[in-house]
Amino acid sequence: LLDSDDKALYPSGKGKEPGKDVKGSAVLEKLYDGFALRYKKRESGLLIAQHITSKNQPALVEIVGLIAPLFK
Repeated sequence: LLDSDDKALYPSGKGKEPGKDVKGSAVLEKLYDGFALRYKKRESGLLIAQHITSKNQPALVEIVGLIAPLFK
C-alpha cells in the first residue's frame, strides 16, 4: 500500500518517507477491506492503541520526545 500513489493514502502527495507521509486511517481502511473486515476508526483505533508499546513500535520514542515537554 505504501508503494502506491493513491491520493486517498497521500492527500498531500507522496514524500520521501511514505511511512510518515501516509494517511494512517486510509491505510487501515484498505488493510481491513483486504481481509473482508469492517474498519471503524474509533473502535478499531482504540483496539490498536491498546496494543501499541514502545517495544513493538520503537518510533514512539521520537513522538514521546516531541510531546513530553508539553506535560512538564
